[in-house]
Amino acid sequence: MDLDELAPLIRPSGYYNQKAIKIKALTAWYAQYRFDIALVREQQFDKLRSELLAIKGVGGETADVILTYAIGKASFVIDAYARRIFSRFGLTVPKSYESFRDMMQQTIASDTKTYAYYHGLMVEHGQRFCKKRPICEECPLFFECKKFGI
Repeated sequence: MDLDELAPLIRPSGYYNQKAIKIKALTAWYAQYRFDIALVREQQFDKLRSELLAIKGVGGETADVILTYAIGKASFVIDAYARRIFSRFGLTVPKSYESFRDMMQQTIASDTKTYAYYHGLMVEHGQRFCKKRPICEECPLFFECKKFGI
């Protein structure tokens, strides 16, 4: 499918022209593996992560989401929810994505399901309670939280 066909299909997502280019680039990467997820899963983690990060529009978070959820390789996903939750608890939040990811991976045993579970918990907590404008009074962690930045 060329960009002229793809862009209108993803128009509701916003920035559709840029996203179409990125989708095409990611698809080209997957095509190198003949669209065979089993073949992708046979590859070494570092090789796959480097390849993904080399794709225009794929940063650390996107690469780690793909590695963890689509490919089944253990890579801790750092997102805005994790940064917000850690900050509000008064914990040290490294500025760089890689430093924060490394810190988490040194703290939590390397396991795809465990990483996905922890990431999922932070996403759920961030969406339900620890929003930009938090709902502290309903938060199950209310008495543990330092509420920094609120």
